[in-house]
Amino acid sequence: MTDTRRRAALAPVLIFASMVVALISSLGAPLLPSISTHMHVALSAAQWSLTITLLVGTVSSPIMGRLGDGPHRREMIIAGLTTVTTGGVVAALASSLPVLVAGRGLQGIGLGLVPLAMAAARDHLPAERSRSTIAQLSVIVAAGIGVGYPVSGLIADTLGLSAAFWFGAAVSGLALLGVVAVVPSSKDRAAARLDVPGALLLTAGLAALLLAIADGQSWGWASPAILGLLAAAVIALTTWVFQQLHASAPLIQLRLLRHPNVLTGDVCAIVIGVVMYMNLSGISEYVQVPKTTGYGFSASVVVAGLCLVPSRWPASQPAAPCHGPAPASASAACSRPARSSWLRLTPSSASSTPRCGRPSSRWASSGPASARRSPPSRGSSCPQSPEPTRAALSAPPKSPAIWAIPSAAP
Repeated sequence: MTDTRRRAALAPVLIFASMVVALISSLGAPLLPSISTHMHVALSAAQWSLTITLLVGTVSSPIMGRLGDGPHRREMIIAGLTTVTTGGVVAALASSLPVLVAGRGLQGIGLGLVPLAMAAARDHLPAERSRSTIAQLSVIVAAGIGVGYPVSGLIADTLGLSAAFWFGAAVSGLALLGVVAVVPSSKDRAAARLDVPGALLLTAGLAALLLAIADGQSWGWASPAILGLLAAAVIALTTWVFQQLHASAPLIQLRLLRHPNVLTGDVCAIVIGVVMYMNLSGISEYVQVPKTTGYGFSASVVVAGLCLVPSRWPASQPAAPCHGPAPASASAACSRPARSSWLRLTPSSASSTPRCGRPSSRWASSGPASARRSPPSRGSSCPQSPEPTRAALSAPPKSPAIWAIPSAAP
């Protein structure tokens, strides 16, 4: 394949690879009752097929992002898709819940692919095309999950539970082939240092905490095992916070939480995530419960998937139009991501109409006054700043920004 064809195919391949994240998530909540019935386990136990994916994704995302920020980005994307494909095969062949949970855990590695895809688009595409591609990547996951819920339910209903996981493995494999053929190397970038102690402490703390929460009711909240897990989680996470604040190359920049805008956005994201996943699991289980129980609907997995689509629709909508070239740094107002680690949520006001040079609650920034400008209203235009250089695009902002972009949480 020539360089011209590779460059032309790069954006579609990156978008398709990011769709793997949507596919991984769609194989979670709608299939919980089917997993419980097929594996002859309780729903609380089947819930681990979703929890383990999120746990692995939470830990692996910053690790993959750090390793992918250096000369091994292409290798990290290939390794991630290979692991996801392997996990799909393991889950499809699983005859017991522990094997299925192991396969779903391998699939959780794929949740860290979107930041890597954004970084590849930023570095290897022309400036004007990279901005539109990154904007598509920021919403494609949420939109894809909404489509994936009924599709995975239809496959599970018609061909069986294992067929849904075989479908996931096939899609991941196709994405892997596309990445191998198209995505260029980043060997010219400087190597990034990985905070191994921070990664181990975060993994141990989150694993202990989730295990205690998941099994607290069955084991007894006052049992020595649960109390020991909670104590281990507190110790590990407290040690992790102290270690991150004093590490020369921390896994996560916790000092950014000193900024009220960043802290507020992160707290809101956590609360929204908790509520969202409670609704996903509860709605999926509720509509599939037999009517003989007195409160269920005896719905199929397809109907359960369709019931979950409205929860993804608002997240798949762009926050607001942004015309013209993107700003030179993340502290500017336009919601075009330059580095995913700087994305934050902000309230949106439907009653305000952004105009050139006038503040709007939809378009907020804590950056310098020169960067705090609103997008043009329809039919008008704003003066544009000079085209940013490569160094300006790759440099982190001097102050944390709040961008009005949708959440891509699975």
